Amino acid sequence: MKETHLISQTNNYEPALKALKKYPKLDQWIQYRRLEITHPYYPGRDENIGGGRPINKVDRHVEDQAIQLSMDPKLMYYQYVQKSVQVCLDLADSETQKIIEELYFKQTDLNSEGIAQKLHMSRKTLYKRRNAFLERLNELMSTIKVPN
Repeated sequence: MKETHLISQTNNYEPALKALKKYPKLDQWIQYRRLEITHPYYPGRDENIGGGRPINKVDRHVEDQAIQLSMDPKLMYYQYVQKSVQVCLDLADSETQKIIEELYFKQTDLNSEGIAQKLHMSRKTLYKRRNAFLERLNELMSTIKVPN
């Protein structure tokens, strides 16, 4: 019966758990997405057809990129997830930060019991702190829509 309770609680924290799994990679994803926007790939595009550049054409390439960077839904989502996790980590106490780091950010062979022993606390305390953190993160994550 206890396992069913833990499973149902975990399903309630699905957006927060997804955010925590993405968090270590978000810096790279944000940087890659910015590169995709600022240096788009157009197969077969030749900009020098017909000679040189037109004389009277105003180049708004930089303005278009700035607008695209500020309005891109995927980039906005990554930045929001990163900021949400960072805010929750900043608000959490040092023990909760260690719990989240051990459970989600570090590559470890320890299970929750091992992590609880490593941090000198009971497994129940570990889950209580983790669930409080996930609840706070879930509240922040509930306001954003996931882009396609």
